[in-house]
Amino acid sequence: VFKDASALGSICEKVIIPNIRFRDEDEELFEDNPFEYIRRDIEGSDAETRRRAATELVRGLRKYYEKEVTELFSSYINGMLNEYAKNPGQNWKAKNAAIFLVVALTVKAHTVAAGTTATNEFVNITDFFTAHIVPIFADGNAPDPLRADALKFLATFRNQLPDEMFRESVRHVISFLACDAVVVHTYAAHTLERLLVTGRKTGKYTLAHFSPHVESALTGLFGALGKKDSHENEYVMKAIMRVISITQEQIVPYAEICIQKLTEIMAEAAKNPGKPGFNHFMFEALAVLIRTLCKVDKAALHKLEGLLFPPFQSILTEDIVEFSSYVFQLLALLLQSHDKPLQSQAFLGMLGPLLTPALWERPGNVPGLARLISEYVEKAGDTIVSQGKLEGVLGIFQKLNASKANDHEGIRILNAIVRHLPLAAYESYLQQIFMLLFARLQGSKTNKFVRGFIEFLSVFTIVHSVEKLMEKVNGVQAGLFNNILSHVWFSESTFDGASFNDRASVVLAASRVAFESSVLTQAGTQALWPRAVGLCVSVLARFSTDDEEADDLTVRSLPFFGFFSTH
Repeated sequence: VFKDASALGSICEKVIIPNIRFRDEDEELFEDNPFEYIRRDIEGSDAETRRRAATELVRGLRKYYEKEVTELFSSYINGMLNEYAKNPGQNWKAKNAAIFLVVALTVKAHTVAAGTTATNEFVNITDFFTAHIVPIFADGNAPDPLRADALKFLATFRNQLPDEMFRESVRHVISFLACDAVVVHTYAAHTLERLLVTGRKTGKYTLAHFSPHVESALTGLFGALGKKDSHENEYVMKAIMRVISITQEQIVPYAEICIQKLTEIMAEAAKNPGKPGFNHFMFEALAVLIRTLCKVDKAALHKLEGLLFPPFQSILTEDIVEFSSYVFQLLALLLQSHDKPLQSQAFLGMLGPLLTPALWERPGNVPGLARLISEYVEKAGDTIVSQGKLEGVLGIFQKLNASKANDHEGIRILNAIVRHLPLAAYESYLQQIFMLLFARLQGSKTNKFVRGFIEFLSVFTIVHSVEKLMEKVNGVQAGLFNNILSHVWFSESTFDGASFNDRASVVLAASRVAFESSVLTQAGTQALWPRAVGLCVSVLARFSTDDEEADDLTVRSLPFFGFFSTH
């Protein structure tokens, strides 16, 4: 019955078109509650709305009668476009409905990351875009809802557009950042961010294409944050972060003004931190700036610290809980850029307070603090030892080791000690360290802790030797090392979730045990040789799949923000 043209026509006229029309209440929501409009329109929270129900009906009909439905509905789409053409100022809602119906009719598969991945073969998206979307970009008097429609259409079909059309669209998107309507400049920021990601991955839009537009994009985005109701616009801040990330070294001429603006925004947001997503992208943008500037010009480090330390100090002094974890991570990134031995009195003066146990009671602080202390061990190891602060650092390790949630952070600090301090500095503590690790292994073992423990054994082996490791482990209990080899070290097989460097350490250490030492040639351990080799093979097999997005490390989503892993 649905294949009948008259039945389909009746459904389209009486059910679908009336329910996709832009009504007065939609216009009111667009103007008076723009973020609720955005939440429904592009965040997918419109499951119970009439427009979503009409869309699902269109998709259901298209699934079974694709050609017939497309041909019939195209006539209604053309009718609405003709209605708009007669009086664009008065009949813009007809074009809004036509665009909405085209999207519903065309998209067969879609993901947030990739946009539309499969389309209706009977709809020519390029022709429709050229004839009906591009004119909206060029029309300075187009109604704001139609501008939002055009931006959303571009974001939805970014993969289907020819390269030249894709590239030309970026200029139009940037111009819409100046629009006062919250929905429009938010959609412009969202679309720009998606175009930059897609363009980089597909080669449609490279840094060479974007370079002439960097300044105008940053001006438009920071300008959008200054507009009414958009002071903490998550979409705009995410786009700022993406522009800075994509631009790489070419951001340097704009870096200082970007940092000044971001620190001003940070100071304002710190008064009432209410939008976690906005805060996340703000600190991520700062992280990318720090990383890029220090890579290009280490002399910029002093100026960076001059700009960032005052607001960081205010955040920590005023105990802004929502921001302190980010600050510790950014401090770690700054410290990482210093030469060793560390000469900065500002950083050296912070070390003692950072070891205060109370500071580590707040779970959110732990990842950033652990990263920061690990950097201190590398850059200021001599100072830590000479000033008697190593026991304080090891006390932090002991506290974290007892926590199932944070034991990996304790291992991070322990690995830093082994990598960057001479054995003589901590040798007297090794027996106690191993006893704490073995107690945890025996009493409350988890897969995560076992992986971390093997990573520590691997780092110790690489830095010193497997013979020295065997000596220290057997010093706790005679014959214990062989048990560790058979029941722990060579029993773990994948190391899923471990960092690239940690997995590399595991492979290198296991290969040294198997091929460069006599440990596995003894009577009681010869059977472990295949397992040592098997561990190397299984971990190596994961490198290509786990690290295929390693180049996007800075922007991967993580509990805090991407760079500090970890999009």
